[in-house]
Amino acid sequence: MFYHQTDNSLGGDLYNAYVYRGLVWQSHLHKSFEFTYVLSGKLHAEAGGKNYVVEAGKAMVITPFMAHSYRSDADCVAFVAVFSGSYAEDFTRLVTGKAPLSPVFVPAPETLAYIEKVMIFPGQKSDERAYPGQREFAIRVDKPDDFRLKAAIYAVCADFSAAATLIAGPADYSLFSDMLDYIEANYAEDVTLTGMAKALGYDYRYLSRLFGKNFAAGFKTLVNQYRVDRAATLIRSTSRSLSDIAFACGFQSIRSFNRAFRDITGAAPSALRKRD
Repeated sequence: MFYHQTDNSLGGDLYNAYVYRGLVWQSHLHKSFEFTYVLSGKLHAEAGGKNYVVEAGKAMVITPFMAHSYRSDADCVAFVAVFSGSYAEDFTRLVTGKAPLSPVFVPAPETLAYIEKVMIFPGQKSDERAYPGQREFAIRVDKPDDFRLKAAIYAVCADFSAAATLIAGPADYSLFSDMLDYIEANYAEDVTLTGMAKALGYDYRYLSRLFGKNFAAGFKTLVNQYRVDRAATLIRSTSRSLSDIAFACGFQSIRSFNRAFRDITGAAPSALRKRD
């Protein structure tokens, strides 16, 4: 079973990038692409049901809805960038409905030099590139301007395309995409598995079995993840009341909003606003 990372699925121009030491992620998927580059040490990865050891100097591209997990050695430092397909539309069309036989590849030296300058170490000179001394860390990397970012992503995609063998993706990947698109479009309404099955033209029992077999979270929890992610964004970025945000995100009561928010984030909605 795997989890769906809703925060890496929302938004047509999504870009999140971090440098990690001590990277451990349980099996999950999302509708965005993910580029991982190992700067030092070894990263143990599972992707598409296969295991890989990714050493320093090697990289991975995870395509949308490919289940994957990470576990790094103690000395492993890795850069991970999650980006939506809008940053590389030609590449998105190339891989839609397909999956790489192996997601691991070696970036060309000129590509590596450019992505280090633009994506991994923006604004830093080569002799200033140092990491904190602590055993584990996660450092958020600022987003470059769109032109340089697209150039860097296309360079990565070009190297990956040249090295990868693309095969037909699992049939369920396309259905996962349709299901998650439906939830994203309707989470603010009274969305149900029955309604989604009817809208997508599938039998309710088939979708119910698919959820039970593949997703660690049930349908209601997955919908609430979308709602909570959207609510968290509104809490941070607006001065709207918490009750307005709760109802705008599809919750039927303040009580259900507070309970779902606490279950998913570990904190109350009011705590998020106070912290920011």
